[in-house]
Amino acid sequence: MLSKTTWKLIYLANWIVIIGFWWSNNNNVFSGGVIGILSALGRLAGLVAAYMILLQFFFMGRTPYLERAFGLDKLSRIHHTNGQWGILFLIFHPVLLIWAGKDFMGNSFFAQTKLVLTSSLEMTLAGAGFLFFCIVVGSSIYIARKRLKYESWYFVHLFAYLAVFGSFWHQIGLGSDLLASRVFYWYWIGLYAFVFANHIVFRFVRPVYRFFKHQFFVERVIAENYNTVSVYIGGRDLDKFDIHAGQFMIFRFLAKDYWWQAHPFSMSMMPDGKQLRITVKNVGDFTAKVQEIKAGTKIFIDG
Repeated sequence: MLSKTTWKLIYLANWIVIIGFWWSNNNNVFSGGVIGILSALGRLAGLVAAYMILLQFFFMGRTPYLERAFGLDKLSRIHHTNGQWGILFLIFHPVLLIWAGKDFMGNSFFAQTKLVLTSSLEMTLAGAGFLFFCIVVGSSIYIARKRLKYESWYFVHLFAYLAVFGSFWHQIGLGSDLLASRVFYWYWIGLYAFVFANHIVFRFVRPVYRFFKHQFFVERVIAENYNTVSVYIGGRDLDKFDIHAGQFMIFRFLAKDYWWQAHPFSMSMMPDGKQLRITVKNVGDFTAKVQEIKAGTKIFIDG
C-alpha cells in the first residue's frame, strides 16, 4: 500500500507536469499583449479545472488503496474543498478565452460565446458539459442549504458523468497545449484512463462481483428498543468476506422504494464468518423505515 506521503508526491508531480507542459507552450505569450495573456491563462485554467475534476472522481471512487492511506472521511473533506476550487477554474476557463477572442475578433462577449459554441461539435459538447457542471454545483449548494434528501443530491451528481463526457472531446481535439506535444497528449489521456478505470472497477464492478459471490440478504430485523433496530445479514462464504469489527460499509437494499438508496453503516457485531449485523437508529427518512425491510431482501454491499 502506498503511504500518504507517496500519494502527496504523486499529486504534486502531476501538477508539475501539467503546469510545466503548459508553460513550455505559452511562456512566450507573456511578452506579448493582453489578448495572448488572457488566452494563455484561460488554457491554464482549463487544464487545472480538468485535473481537479478528475481528482473528484478519484477521491470518491471507493479506491481501496487510496482509502486505506487516507480514510473515506478525510477523502470526503478533500473532495469538498477540491470541488470548490475546481468550479472556480472551470468558470475562469471559458470566460478568459472568450474575453480574449472577443477583443481579437471585435465581437461582443455574447456574440463571441455564440461563435465559440457553434464553431464545432466538440465545442458544442463542451458547452453542454459546462452547463451540466453548473447544474451539479448549483443544485448541490441548494440541496445542502435546504437539507433535502441525500438521494436528490446523488441523482444530481450523475450529471457529472455527462459533463465529463461532453468536455473531454474538445480537450483532445482542440486543446492547443495537448496538440503541441504528443507526450503531453498521451499523458493526459492516460490520466483519464487511469481514473475512470479505477472508478468503474471499484465503484461498479466490485460491488456487483461481491453481490454474486456472497449473495448478501436480510436474515431478520430485530427491534432493540423504541427507535433502534438491528439487521442481521446472511450470505454465502461469509468467512471469505474480508471485513473487521468496527468497519463501515455502504448498503443498498434491493427492495421497492429502497434499491436506489445507498447508506453507510458500521458493523455492530464481531464478524464470525456466518452473518453480519448493523444496528440502525431512527434519525431520518430512511432509518425510520429500516424495520419494514423484509427477510430475504437482497443487499449490495460496497466499500
